[in-house]
Amino acid sequence: MLRLLALAALFLADVTPRGEFFRPESARLIGSLSVSRTPIGSFTYTRDGRKLVVLTLEGKLSVWDVAARRELRQVPGSFFSTRVQLSHDGTRALVPGADRRSVRLIDLEKGEELRTFSDVQPIQGQSYALSPDGRRVALVRKDMSVKITDIATNADLKTLIEAGTGQCGSMDWSPDGKLLAIHGWDSTVRIFDPASGEMKGSFAEMGRLPLYLTYSPDSSTLVVVTQEARVRMYDRSGRELRTLDEALTGPRMVAFSRDGLLMAAADFGGKIRIWNTRTWQKLRDLDAGFVRHLAFSSDGRVLAMGSTDGVVRLWGGSGPVRSGAPGYLGIKGNSTEGEAGGADILEIVPGSPAETAGLKPGDRIVKVRNTDVDSFESLRLVVMSLREGDEVEITYRRDGVDAKVKVKLAGRPSGE
Repeated sequence: MLRLLALAALFLADVTPRGEFFRPESARLIGSLSVSRTPIGSFTYTRDGRKLVVLTLEGKLSVWDVAARRELRQVPGSFFSTRVQLSHDGTRALVPGADRRSVRLIDLEKGEELRTFSDVQPIQGQSYALSPDGRRVALVRKDMSVKITDIATNADLKTLIEAGTGQCGSMDWSPDGKLLAIHGWDSTVRIFDPASGEMKGSFAEMGRLPLYLTYSPDSSTLVVVTQEARVRMYDRSGRELRTLDEALTGPRMVAFSRDGLLMAAADFGGKIRIWNTRTWQKLRDLDAGFVRHLAFSSDGRVLAMGSTDGVVRLWGGSGPVRSGAPGYLGIKGNSTEGEAGGADILEIVPGSPAETAGLKPGDRIVKVRNTDVDSFESLRLVVMSLREGDEVEITYRRDGVDAKVKVKLAGRPSGE
């Protein structure tokens, strides 16, 4: 498919704990990790925000250095691609086994399995939950019960839901470790004290199937995404606080910033919507493509998005919002097949900056400044924060030889 690109310039920031906190109004694509050729299943940041633990749709588990943008290690074996969870210190991961009947605790430093919890149902993405202190795990067993199990001894400590009641489904532990919410197949959410086993509250979802739920960072609010793509909030006792006005076309996960002041939700339509959680004012929609998972970094400076193309894209940056018309390069092309990646130019718009710079049909754009171009989708994302008058260095490949050219971007023509 031909795509008309509106290009503009982007200065890449280093993805490290330096810099200001994530600001939706000025956020831009600042880097990416090309993890896999298959879609991203899920990922999570380590506590210091320097590493990502990524699970792909094909069941590969790997650890990545975010700043260096390189893989540190791949964990041997294969896993079932639903949700990966980390211990508080980031050294152990809880991941479902490839047999879909077990959940495995992995030592990420050594790449070794520490313990296997069998007789479970890990098919539902949130049918297991690691406690914040990393000492207990809540598991949906094959008999449809929900039990709290001691990780060190593998002994069951509490039974929250009895076998055969049909009440188990998605669940999440509150960050303070004092509550466990379970969204059952009977369309009811129950909130338990996992230490005592006492139910602290409940509310009916009126026929909605379990989809996704999570707690805010301060543990005060439980957020539930319904089958009807509505986002609803409840307090610790299950009292409804708010339902967001707009229905998104199928969000399957939400993410909070570290301070809890921002909430982001992924949408099947290809955008990430960000709200201010004090006012619930919509701050910005990021055009991010088809995202399967998202998370704010633990240091609060980056919003990461795992996509269907196997790339984790990192959004961040700070500073004032730039004014001016969006920049424009003026090419038509498509993505390049094979490992090399890039974007092949099929057509140059007459009189465009691309023509002025000497780019030609058949050239392959592989980099904009120091941002690698691995597809037209990534090129489009790089484009979004660029402005008329920006001068950028583009690396392209012609007849197998790489070359660089500086391009001064124009304003996007009317009607384009």
